[in-house]
Amino acid sequence: EIPPNRWPAAAKLWREKKLIEDDRIKRFPEYTDVLLPLMDELKFQVEPCAAWTSTMATARGKVISAFENAEYDAANVWVDTWAKNHAMNEADPMVIHSAHYDHATKGSLLPYDHWLDKLIGEGGWTGINQGHYDLIDAAIKRHAGKRILITFGAGHRYWFLEQLRWRDDVKLIDARAFLPSGKTPPPMEQQVVEEVF
Repeated sequence: EIPPNRWPAAAKLWREKKLIEDDRIKRFPEYTDVLLPLMDELKFQVEPCAAWTSTMATARGKVISAFENAEYDAANVWVDTWAKNHAMNEADPMVIHSAHYDHATKGSLLPYDHWLDKLIGEGGWTGINQGHYDLIDAAIKRHAGKRILITFGAGHRYWFLEQLRWRDDVKLIDARAFLPSGKTPPPMEQQVVEEVF
């Protein structure tokens, strides 16, 4: 989740001084404390795939602050009530890599996506996920046959998985198998059942 235009300068500063000064990258400890040190140690390539820009953020903020719609407000109230039935420990990596988390995230974002996506445009929920995914798709094609780890905010996970699972050039591996808890994810058949129901 690093914008491509900000990565070259950030990577250069990291290589030369082991520093990150870019605010967008500094806000993610998974990059500053894990990704960059491991990049040095393991010599893997980082592909920045965030389509987000400050112009989009400004435009999105203006649309959201000016938007008034009683149906949207009512839908958000209903979704808030619905989401209480799907409460979970969002700090647990086993949880955020589950179909339950994806289901709750997608459900919670439906009003925002339905009413505001087209108004916001490329910075809307579907719009920005498509932008991120286009960059991810290009990176996958550049590194065909290699193991790729995609790191994004957990809320984007379901959206990316909905695209990736249909590709015949990608084999998805459940991240839960690699987490410190040592728990093995359920077999693929059970994961499909979890997701569908």
